[in-house]
Amino acid sequence: MNTSSLCFINERINSTIQSLIEQVTEQMFTGNSDHFHVLAVANILNQIDRFGALGATGDSDALYEIHKALYHVNEMEVAHPTPQGHKYQFNPIFLSIRSRLEHWADSYENARRPANLKNLGVNETLAEIINIWKTHNSANHPIFEYVRTEATKEAVLEYLKSDYLLNIRFYDLVVYSLVGIDERVRFEVAHNLWDEVGQGDLAKTHVQLYRDLLKSEGINANLKSMSEHLSWQGLAGYNLMMRHGLHKELYFESLGSLAVTELADPEQYKKFVEGCRRVGVGANNAGGLAYYEEHISVDVIHGEGWLENVIRPLLESYPESSHLMLWGVYQRLNTAKDYWDELLGRLKRIDAHQHEKSIGVIA
Repeated sequence: MNTSSLCFINERINSTIQSLIEQVTEQMFTGNSDHFHVLAVANILNQIDRFGALGATGDSDALYEIHKALYHVNEMEVAHPTPQGHKYQFNPIFLSIRSRLEHWADSYENARRPANLKNLGVNETLAEIINIWKTHNSANHPIFEYVRTEATKEAVLEYLKSDYLLNIRFYDLVVYSLVGIDERVRFEVAHNLWDEVGQGDLAKTHVQLYRDLLKSEGINANLKSMSEHLSWQGLAGYNLMMRHGLHKELYFESLGSLAVTELADPEQYKKFVEGCRRVGVGANNAGGLAYYEEHISVDVIHGEGWLENVIRPLLESYPESSHLMLWGVYQRLNTAKDYWDELLGRLKRIDAHQHEKSIGVIA
């Protein structure tokens, strides 16, 4: 079998779970015995459980195994369609693997669920979303001030690489949020999607603006190389958003997650843009820092729009969904803080290395 046809398998990843998935895939699509399939899948699930249990204790290597494997499984959901098709997408084997990986990813997040979450009134829920955002320990994260005032250009470029996956997939996440939704909220979500696609201008789609910025800095933007820049924390944030988008049972959690994303981006990106300008990132790009500048302006509108035109009407119809939306806010902010904490440490190590080179400590 030509494994390149299985877009979610990255042969360059030295992952125990991933290599097992590849083995069972080889056997499945070469028509070998079902007996092997059963044994191999049981082995994969056992390995997932082993890593998942270790990850629950905070083991970074185990968490990376879980989230890297889940990332590759998720990728088949948003891969470009091909004439050959993706026949494995709804194969029960892969669904069982996805389910087990998601179980452990959710278990890690659920351990951080606030004990006092409860349903609130409509206005109280909207106010609480803003309160959680403003008071969460991810608020005003020091990574953005560091980029604004201290980070070298090399460190800022590392940030750009690490942000790639979620930035190029945000369009898909918005599309998922449109499927089957209440007619009253379609306009607001569709408006968000229209901005994502550059309001009809191919050169101004958010994905294209981001790729142009990376290209102007000599960065070869592709999924394989960019995924290498993510730690388990970055992969966890990506997988969370994908999980929210893929599962209808998590729909109301996804609304909270998307809403706080739109609320938080403008303030953070203002500092990030200042840092980029300070070190010259975007100076050679015809569009400059349009990707981030666009989000500074439109996400202020989107944030308010999500609260008033999506969250409010759905709360009026489903008042019992309040605690789910609030939990979605917490999940997004928790994973964001994990990601920024790790990334800030990485940026500082890059800068320390650059400093040592500049003074001749490193040959």
